[in-house]
Amino acid sequence: MKKSALCLCFLALTALPAAANVLYSNGPVNGTLNALPICCGDAVEDSFTLSSASTLTSLTFYAWEFPGDTMSSVDWGVDTIPMTYGNPTTAATTQTYLFTNGYGYDIDQETIALSGTYAPGTYYLFLANAVVSNGDTTWWDINNGPSTAYWDFYGDVANDPQIGTGSNSNSFEIDGNLAPAVPEPSSLLLLGSGLAGLVARRMRRKVKA
Repeated sequence: MKKSALCLCFLALTALPAAANVLYSNGPVNGTLNALPICCGDAVEDSFTLSSASTLTSLTFYAWEFPGDTMSSVDWGVDTIPMTYGNPTTAATTQTYLFTNGYGYDIDQETIALSGTYAPGTYYLFLANAVVSNGDTTWWDINNGPSTAYWDFYGDVANDPQIGTGSNSNSFEIDGNLAPAVPEPSSLLLLGSGLAGLVARRMRRKVKA
């Protein structure tokens, strides 16, 4: 009886959601190299890869903003084909000031909630329609990460003569959880048999009593 109870307890614990972890990182903020606009009619997209089926929970990215400006929201989406910009979702942003760069811009960390479960593979995250105080422009920081960035004005950012090859990726991190595996029929059968056996054993004990 004790062993059966321990097994059931273990199964319950394995069903609890795990704490969010880093699913993909495109490297740290740069803040001095360059940036791409994510407001005022412009959209920017960047590739990321998931090695396992995963549920996205949050995105951290870095913005260039005029001193004192605050971003309140931004549209995001995930595509399987670059530069399609489909089904955007508006998310509120949480902003943290990091530093002011040599060009007079504040470099801010922005965090938003994400959602959706995705199979292993390469996807394209886009940001657009950022809302900033005073109606000002905001830009997504460029670094030298491993991904490929796309700007709806040039396509692959490497085609932009002012940015060029070697700087065509943005700084961001995607957090989430590995998606729970779907139990195989044999595992479900085994679990069902164990529960049925436990119930039958208790009923036999009641009859003897």
